[in-house]
Amino acid sequence: MSGSTTTESPDAGEAIGAASHFTIPDPPSDADMAACVHCGLCLPHCPTFRVTRNETASPRGRLHLMRALGEGRVDTTDTFVEHMSLCLDCRACEAACPTGVKFGHLMEATRAEIRVRRPHTGFPKVLAWVVFTQLFPYPGRMALFAGALRLYQRLGVQALVRASGLLKRLPGNLDEAEALLPRISGRFFSPRGTVPARGQFQKRVAFFAGCIMRVAFAETNRATVRMLARAGCDVDQPEDQICCGALHVHAGE
Repeated sequence: MSGSTTTESPDAGEAIGAASHFTIPDPPSDADMAACVHCGLCLPHCPTFRVTRNETASPRGRLHLMRALGEGRVDTTDTFVEHMSLCLDCRACEAACPTGVKFGHLMEATRAEIRVRRPHTGFPKVLAWVVFTQLFPYPGRMALFAGALRLYQRLGVQALVRASGLLKRLPGNLDEAEALLPRISGRFFSPRGTVPARGQFQKRVAFFAGCIMRVAFAETNRATVRMLARAGCDVDQPEDQICCGALHVHAGE
Protein backbone atom coordinates (compact mmCIF):
# COMPACT_ATOMS: atom_id res chain seq x y z
CA MET A 1 0.00 0.00 0.00
CA SER A 2 1.20 3.47 -0.81
CA GLY A 3 2.07 5.88 1.95
CA SER A 4 0.72 8.78 -0.12
CA THR A 5 -2.81 10.11 0.01
CA THR A 6 -2.82 10.72 -3.74
CA THR A 7 -5.32 8.36 -5.33
CA GLU A 8 -5.93 7.08 -8.82
CA SER A 9 -9.09 5.72 -10.35
CA PRO A 10 -9.23 1.93 -10.70
CA ASP A 11 -9.00 0.42 -14.15
CA ALA A 12 -12.18 0.53 -16.19
CA GLY A 13 -14.45 -2.37 -15.40
CA GLU A 14 -12.46 -3.38 -12.31
CA ALA A 15 -14.90 -4.23 -9.50
CA ILE A 16 -13.48 -2.94 -6.26
CA GLY A 17 -15.70 -2.75 -3.20
CA ALA A 18 -15.56 0.76 -1.79
CA ALA A 19 -15.23 -0.61 1.74
CA SER A 20 -13.79 -4.07 1.12
CA HIS A 21 -10.52 -3.36 2.95
CA PHE A 22 -12.09 -2.09 6.17
CA THR A 23 -11.28 -4.49 9.00
CA ILE A 24 -13.69 -3.23 11.70
CA PRO A 25 -16.70 -5.43 12.58
CA ASP A 26 -19.25 -2.96 11.19
CA PRO A 27 -17.69 -1.35 8.08
CA PRO A 28 -19.63 1.14 5.97
CA SER A 29 -21.53 -0.29 3.02
CA ASP A 30 -20.33 0.14 -0.54
CA ALA A 31 -23.51 2.12 -1.25
CA ASP A 32 -22.73 4.60 1.51
CA MET A 33 -19.17 5.01 0.31
CA ALA A 34 -20.25 5.54 -3.32
CA ALA A 35 -23.15 7.93 -2.65
CA CYS A 36 -21.10 11.12 -3.11
CA VAL A 37 -21.42 12.64 -6.60
CA HIS A 38 -18.62 15.19 -5.94
CA CYS A 39 -20.87 18.15 -6.68
CA GLY A 40 -19.12 20.38 -4.14
CA LEU A 41 -22.26 21.78 -2.51
CA CYS A 42 -20.82 20.70 0.85
CA LEU A 43 -17.69 22.83 0.56
CA PRO A 44 -19.01 26.20 1.79
CA HIS A 45 -20.66 24.46 4.75
CA CYS A 46 -17.47 22.75 5.98
CA PRO A 47 -15.65 24.83 8.63
CA THR A 48 -12.25 23.22 8.03
CA PHE A 49 -12.45 23.77 4.27
CA ARG A 50 -13.44 27.41 4.76
CA VAL A 51 -10.32 27.93 6.87
CA THR A 52 -7.79 25.87 4.89
CA ARG A 53 -9.23 26.05 1.34
CA ASN A 54 -7.72 22.58 1.00
CA GLU A 55 -9.72 19.95 -0.88
CA THR A 56 -8.53 17.19 1.46
CA ALA A 57 -9.97 19.22 4.35
CA SER A 58 -13.43 19.10 2.78
CA PRO A 59 -16.14 16.41 3.05
CA ARG A 60 -15.72 15.61 -0.65
CA GLY A 61 -11.96 15.27 -0.34
CA ARG A 62 -12.12 13.25 2.86
CA LEU A 63 -14.68 10.91 1.33
CA HIS A 64 -12.37 10.37 -1.65
CA LEU A 65 -9.63 9.35 0.81
CA MET A 66 -12.04 7.08 2.72
CA ARG A 67 -12.93 5.25 -0.48
CA ALA A 68 -9.25 4.91 -1.34
CA LEU A 69 -8.66 3.39 2.09
CA GLY A 70 -11.59 1.02 1.67
CA GLU A 71 -10.32 -0.04 -1.74
CA GLY A 72 -6.80 -0.63 -0.42
CA ARG A 73 -5.20 2.15 -2.47
CA VAL A 74 -3.90 4.13 0.53
CA ASP A 75 -3.01 3.31 4.11
CA THR A 76 -3.51 5.10 7.41
CA THR A 77 -0.41 7.27 7.07
CA ASP A 78 0.29 10.31 9.25
CA THR A 79 -1.08 12.53 6.49
CA PHE A 80 -4.26 10.48 6.15
CA VAL A 81 -4.83 10.53 9.91
CA GLU A 82 -4.31 14.28 10.02
CA HIS A 83 -6.94 14.87 7.33
CA MET A 84 -9.46 12.76 9.27
CA SER A 85 -8.55 14.18 12.67
CA LEU A 86 -9.13 17.77 11.56
CA CYS A 87 -12.79 17.03 10.78
CA LEU A 88 -15.08 18.43 13.50
CA ASP A 89 -17.72 15.77 12.73
CA CYS A 90 -20.28 18.60 12.88
CA ARG A 91 -22.27 17.05 9.99
CA ALA A 92 -23.08 20.43 8.47
CA CYS A 93 -22.24 18.83 5.13
CA GLU A 94 -25.04 16.29 5.54
CA ALA A 95 -27.69 19.01 5.56
CA ALA A 96 -26.33 20.42 2.30
CA CYS A 97 -25.80 17.11 0.49
CA PRO A 98 -28.35 16.49 -2.32
CA THR A 99 -27.70 12.73 -2.32
CA GLY A 100 -27.89 12.23 1.44
CA VAL A 101 -24.32 11.06 2.06
CA LYS A 102 -24.06 9.73 5.64
CA PHE A 103 -20.80 11.52 6.22
CA GLY A 104 -20.88 11.35 10.01
CA HIS A 105 -21.29 7.58 9.94
CA LEU A 106 -18.49 7.25 7.39
CA MET A 107 -16.15 9.44 9.45
CA GLU A 108 -16.84 7.43 12.60
CA ALA A 109 -16.14 4.17 10.76
CA THR A 110 -12.93 5.58 9.29
CA ARG A 111 -11.69 6.73 12.68
CA ALA A 112 -12.51 3.31 14.12
CA GLU A 113 -10.47 1.76 11.30
CA ILE A 114 -7.59 4.11 12.14
CA ARG A 115 -7.71 2.99 15.79
CA VAL A 116 -7.53 -0.66 14.70
CA ARG A 117 -4.60 -0.12 12.35
CA ARG A 118 -2.82 2.43 14.52
CA PRO A 119 -3.70 1.79 18.16
CA HIS A 120 -2.66 4.36 20.72
CA THR A 121 0.70 3.86 22.44
CA GLY A 122 2.50 5.60 25.27
CA PHE A 123 0.98 8.75 26.71
CA PRO A 124 -1.92 8.96 24.17
CA LYS A 125 -2.92 5.41 25.14
CA VAL A 126 -2.95 6.27 28.84
CA LEU A 127 -4.86 9.50 28.18
CA ALA A 128 -7.49 7.71 26.06
CA TRP A 129 -7.91 5.05 28.75
CA VAL A 130 -8.42 7.67 31.45
CA VAL A 131 -10.82 9.82 29.43
CA PHE A 132 -12.95 7.17 27.71
CA THR A 133 -12.85 4.36 30.26
CA GLN A 134 -12.41 5.97 33.67
CA LEU A 135 -13.97 9.42 33.34
CA PHE A 136 -16.85 9.95 30.88
CA PRO A 137 -18.84 6.80 31.80
CA TYR A 138 -19.04 7.88 35.47
CA PRO A 139 -21.04 11.09 36.19
CA GLY A 140 -19.70 11.27 39.76
CA ARG A 141 -16.09 11.23 38.60
CA MET A 142 -16.95 13.70 35.85
CA ALA A 143 -18.40 16.09 38.43
CA LEU A 144 -15.26 15.85 40.59
CA PHE A 145 -13.02 16.47 37.60
CA ALA A 146 -15.16 19.37 36.42
CA GLY A 147 -15.09 20.83 39.93
CA ALA A 148 -11.29 20.84 39.81
CA LEU A 149 -11.39 22.51 36.39
CA ARG A 150 -13.76 25.13 37.75
CA LEU A 151 -11.23 26.02 40.45
CA TYR A 152 -8.50 26.01 37.80
CA GLN A 153 -10.47 28.61 35.85
CA ARG A 154 -11.84 30.71 38.71
CA LEU A 155 -8.67 31.01 40.82
CA GLY A 156 -6.51 32.38 38.00
CA VAL A 157 -4.42 29.24 37.55
CA GLN A 158 -5.55 28.92 33.93
CA ALA A 159 -4.18 32.35 33.04
CA LEU A 160 -0.84 31.55 34.68
CA VAL A 161 -0.53 28.18 32.93
CA ARG A 162 -1.30 29.69 29.54
CA ALA A 163 1.16 32.53 30.07
CA SER A 164 3.91 30.10 31.08
CA GLY A 165 3.62 27.95 27.94
CA LEU A 166 3.92 24.82 30.12
CA LEU A 167 1.30 22.81 28.22
CA LYS A 168 3.13 23.27 24.92
CA ARG A 169 6.08 21.35 26.36
CA LEU A 170 3.94 18.36 27.40
CA PRO A 171 2.99 15.48 25.05
CA GLY A 172 -0.48 14.88 23.67
CA ASN A 173 -1.27 18.38 22.31
CA LEU A 174 -2.57 19.37 25.74
CA ASP A 175 -2.23 23.06 24.92
CA GLU A 176 -4.67 22.72 22.01
CA ALA A 177 -7.11 20.70 24.13
CA GLU A 178 -6.93 23.20 26.99
CA ALA A 179 -7.61 26.08 24.60
CA LEU A 180 -10.96 24.45 23.73
CA LEU A 181 -11.96 24.00 27.37
CA PRO A 182 -15.43 25.54 27.93
CA ARG A 183 -16.18 27.61 31.01
CA ILE A 184 -17.38 25.22 33.69
CA SER A 185 -20.83 25.96 35.09
CA GLY A 186 -21.13 27.48 38.55
CA ARG A 187 -23.79 24.93 39.52
CA PHE A 188 -23.93 21.52 37.87
CA PHE A 189 -27.10 19.95 36.51
CA SER A 190 -28.29 16.92 38.46
CA PRO A 191 -31.15 14.94 36.89
CA ARG A 192 -33.62 13.97 39.57
CA GLY A 193 -37.31 13.13 39.68
CA THR A 194 -40.08 14.48 37.46
CA VAL A 195 -40.81 18.11 36.67
CA PRO A 196 -44.59 18.39 36.18
CA ALA A 197 -46.15 20.08 33.18
CA ARG A 198 -47.31 23.65 33.60
CA GLY A 199 -50.81 24.30 32.34
CA GLN A 200 -52.54 21.70 30.19
CA PHE A 201 -50.76 18.33 30.07
CA GLN A 202 -49.65 17.37 26.55
CA LYS A 203 -47.20 14.49 26.84
CA ARG A 204 -44.58 12.82 29.00
CA VAL A 205 -40.92 12.95 28.00
CA ALA A 206 -37.61 11.69 29.37
CA PHE A 207 -34.70 14.11 29.55
CA PHE A 208 -31.14 12.94 28.82
CA ALA A 209 -28.70 15.12 30.76
CA GLY A 210 -25.50 14.24 28.88
CA CYS A 211 -22.01 14.36 30.36
CA ILE A 212 -20.37 17.63 29.26
CA MET A 213 -23.78 19.32 29.28
CA ARG A 214 -24.19 18.65 33.00
CA VAL A 215 -21.01 20.44 34.00
CA ALA A 216 -20.28 22.98 31.25
CA PHE A 217 -23.74 23.90 29.96
CA ALA A 218 -25.89 23.22 33.00
CA GLU A 219 -28.03 26.33 32.49
CA THR A 220 -28.92 25.12 28.99
CA ASN A 221 -30.17 21.85 30.48
CA ARG A 222 -32.20 23.67 33.12
CA ALA A 223 -33.69 26.03 30.52
CA THR A 224 -34.61 23.05 28.33
CA VAL A 225 -36.45 21.36 31.18
CA ARG A 226 -38.32 24.58 31.97
CA MET A 227 -39.29 25.04 28.33
CA LEU A 228 -40.59 21.48 28.08
CA ALA A 229 -42.62 21.89 31.24
CA ARG A 230 -44.13 25.13 29.98
CA ALA A 231 -45.00 23.37 26.73
CA GLY A 232 -47.14 20.95 28.72
CA CYS A 233 -44.70 18.09 29.24
CA ASP A 234 -44.08 16.01 32.33
CA VAL A 235 -40.27 15.79 32.24
CA ASP A 236 -38.79 12.62 33.71
CA GLN A 237 -35.14 12.94 34.73
CA PRO A 238 -33.75 9.47 35.50
CA GLU A 239 -31.06 9.71 38.16
CA ASP A 240 -28.95 6.74 37.04
CA GLN A 241 -28.09 8.08 33.58
CA ILE A 242 -24.59 7.38 32.30
CA CYS A 243 -22.56 8.20 29.20
CA CYS A 244 -24.30 7.65 25.84
CA GLY A 245 -21.00 6.77 24.13
CA ALA A 246 -21.18 9.45 21.44
CA LEU A 247 -17.74 10.89 22.22
CA HIS A 248 -16.25 7.39 22.10
CA VAL A 249 -17.75 6.81 18.66
CA HIS A 250 -16.63 10.20 17.34
CA ALA A 251 -13.06 9.41 18.46
CA GLY A 252 -13.03 5.97 16.84
CA GLU A 253 -13.04 4.13 20.14
